[in-house]
Amino acid sequence: GNQHSGGGQTREHVQLARSLGVERVIVAVSKMDCCGYSQERFEQIKSVLEPFLKHTGFKEGAVTWVPVSGMDGANLVLPNAPAPP
Repeated sequence: GNQHSGGGQTREHVQLARSLGVERVIVAVSKMDCCGYSQERFEQIKSVLEPFLKHTGFKEGAVTWVPVSGMDGANLVLPNAPAPP
């Protein structure tokens, strides 16, 4: 999906999940290694997607946000993200 604007495939997956009755979701914000694990970038992505998730019917407490990096395996293979470089 387009993780930079919160569009495309990400929105389609959210809508599909809700239509199938999913009530809780984990949002994996990928490619965090590309921005040096920037908290500001993570929050920016979150602020773009949160209103859409709420509009789709996901309650605030039912959404868990996780920064991940496939390149580093952060929060995918390893339990915690490595310290930023």
